[in-house]
Amino acid sequence: MKIFDIIDSFDKEPEISTFKNNSVAIMDDDGNRLFDITLNNDGSLEVISNGTLMLNGKILDSALIVKPRFQNSVTIERTEYKR
Repeated sequence: MKIFDIIDSFDKEPEISTFKNNSVAIMDDDGNRLFDITLNNDGSLEVISNGTLMLNGKILDSALIVKPRFQNSVTIERTEYKR
């Protein structure tokens, strides 16, 4: 799998990173894993959250909410944890 920073590629040739296991972790600035994303062999994506965590002063729940935006776009949200 190869990935690059989409926004960064608008100004210059993108720096492409290669991953041999088809999985990446999206982390916050403190190194906490927000999402694990796997590109499956059939082209689908598997997205996993890694438990509750603190982000921008809020505790986020581990549940994922998928919201369709357009025919080719979804938003994946983590809501604020409710005690």
